[in-house]
Amino acid sequence: MKIEYSTNSGASWLPVTNSTPDTGSYLWIVPATVSNNCRVKISDPVDGDPYDVSDADFSIAEPDFTIEAEPDTQEVQASYSVDFDIILTSLYGFASSCTLTVSGLPSGATASFDPNPVIPTDTSVMSISTTRTTPPGTYDVTVTATELTKHRYSTAPR
Repeated sequence: MKIEYSTNSGASWLPVTNSTPDTGSYLWIVPATVSNNCRVKISDPVDGDPYDVSDADFSIAEPDFTIEAEPDTQEVQASYSVDFDIILTSLYGFASSCTLTVSGLPSGATASFDPNPVIPTDTSVMSISTTRTTPPGTYDVTVTATELTKHRYSTAPR
């Protein structure tokens, strides 16, 4: 299937991927193009038919913080572990607690964060551990920070 996105309600389309197997999901890094008029289009890669487009516009918002890993690449031998500093940098004064998760690890590998949750401007250490059965290879992992739920309470005057 071919995947495209639009930032102008479908007036024009930008490529996400020209061809990928139809597995029911596709992981992609959303571009930093701020818009309230975004849509996604999925179509046949050969002739564009059949196709489907998002039912309604959605937004790509400006991020409240950035995530950086130091170092950005490491080699992990089987049955060992490595550490990365995961640095959240606040933009515009964002200071809400965020829970960190990681995806893209191979089978037999695990990851943990200390501390978790973390507040932007703080650093968490991500440890990735492998087992003897972890398949060799190169893996791209993605760290995601999700803002913890906020609760707002108000009381009416008596």
